[in-house]
Amino acid sequence: MSEPLTQYLSRYIRDPEDVERSVTAPVLLYEPPELDPQHKLEHRLRTVSGVGPPVAQAGEPLVLRVRKEKDNAFRRGVTVGRTSNNDVILDDASVSRFHAWFQRDDKTGEWAVADAGSKNGTHLAGQKLRPKKLTALAKESRLRFGQVEVTFLAPVAFLRLLRIRSRS
Repeated sequence: MSEPLTQYLSRYIRDPEDVERSVTAPVLLYEPPELDPQHKLEHRLRTVSGVGPPVAQAGEPLVLRVRKEKDNAFRRGVTVGRTSNNDVILDDASVSRFHAWFQRDDKTGEWAVADAGSKNGTHLAGQKLRPKKLTALAKESRLRFGQVEVTFLAPVAFLRLLRIRSRS
């Protein structure tokens, strides 16, 4: 499931404690690239989570939840890919059908990501990941799936972002 960041912010401003209780899983923050002001074409955001049409307007950041949403064959973690049977759907031609997965260590609570052998690779902080090898994530990590760039935010980092942006 995905929501524009503005919806999270407005809920946070109204009732920060409720939002803080509800944010229990990490998120991916997708911030669309800036549009060239000379072009009047509308930016069509194709990066969505869950089934349905794009939900963000041009330039509007989108929050994608990192949690198991589908009952799919891959039980080890939260799947990322282009097709609708993934938990996080990134509907972009550069993203493989099953591109990568996130996995949480039950003992430490820390998260890791692994590329699933995708055609265009998964990158963490600009470094290409080895296929099928879990790599630990910081509480705030820059990821790229194919050509789709997102920021992984652990719950504490996402709540910090909401606090900062709600003051602006």
